[in-house]
Amino acid sequence: MKNKTLELVSVIIGCFIGAGFVSGREVAVYFAQFGLVSIATSILQILLFYIFVKMCLIVGKKYNVCDNNMSCIVKKYDNLAFYIIIICTLINVGSMVAGSKAIGVIFGSNSLEWILPLCMLLLTFIFLCRKYSGLAMANFLLVPMLVILILVISVTTCFTAGTMTLPDTNLFVNIFGALGSSIVYVFFNMLLLGVLLIQIGHKYSYREIKSGAIISSIIIGVLILIISMSIILSGDNVLSSDMPLLQESINLDYYFSIVFAICQFCGIFTTILSSTFIATNMIADKGVNYYLSMILVMIAGILISFIGFANIVNYLYKLTGTLSFVFFAILFKCLYIDPKCNAKKFVPVAVKQA
Repeated sequence: MKNKTLELVSVIIGCFIGAGFVSGREVAVYFAQFGLVSIATSILQILLFYIFVKMCLIVGKKYNVCDNNMSCIVKKYDNLAFYIIIICTLINVGSMVAGSKAIGVIFGSNSLEWILPLCMLLLTFIFLCRKYSGLAMANFLLVPMLVILILVISVTTCFTAGTMTLPDTNLFVNIFGALGSSIVYVFFNMLLLGVLLIQIGHKYSYREIKSGAIISSIIIGVLILIISMSIILSGDNVLSSDMPLLQESINLDYYFSIVFAICQFCGIFTTILSSTFIATNMIADKGVNYYLSMILVMIAGILISFIGFANIVNYLYKLTGTLSFVFFAILFKCLYIDPKCNAKKFVPVAVKQA
């Protein structure tokens, strides 16, 4: 891949648009349920994501954080950071497995309910045998198609839907609810994405980091805006669906829904790649074989998936949002406040090895 900026953009978006996003469920819960106020908060996401994406990439580059040495930044909080990251990544892996199972259920196939997740886990293992290069390659190939198909189904729904779903609460409540929800949404996404970006920041130049952060943030914000509008215009059956965008595609055309189901599977796949990659590296850093670590992560994801996709998105994602806030508070303290962990005293990994 010659264009490293596009590679970075595809990795960022691929990590972000997992089962919860590409299904429309995350957008329904954190944005569309607040009605037209979600338009303003989706625009706010562009700025918030840009700040976090750029910050994480620069931290990773400045201190040369490699795939599995997060401890060089968090120092004495290493154990706490490890458990926060592991809990959140495993929840995300479980969500991706549950999301792929939900696709089979929606199409009424008991066999697809387990064939899809098992195929996805096998592909994940194959690509991650090449570590980051495999992850980057998969995202570079799949993300453009994902973005285009999500836009097509959402825009088509916006022009064909005849109803509008508006919340029963008053505007004042909606505004504060939407603002709080959007902030939580950023934090629960940014732990997994942020850790990945810190780990890969050293692979890109400062120019590529800035351009990648701008482009990916705009694309994510626009997707949230258009998906929100399509759900609001589609009625209660879509808003309450486990997979609103897939339900929209089924309402439009059965065969088109099959194409979009494939799109959703690809979105789930790109995100489980990132989550499994992070968790595997963190466990391998504790002395466990890399391939065994990957298998353990996948088994944990399968077990968590039995909680159910909707329950994971509605409840466990809020836990990851809280833990993400704790992680970034630790990171901020180590980088800027704690004199014993001050970033100026860090010795880059490359220097240590030299």
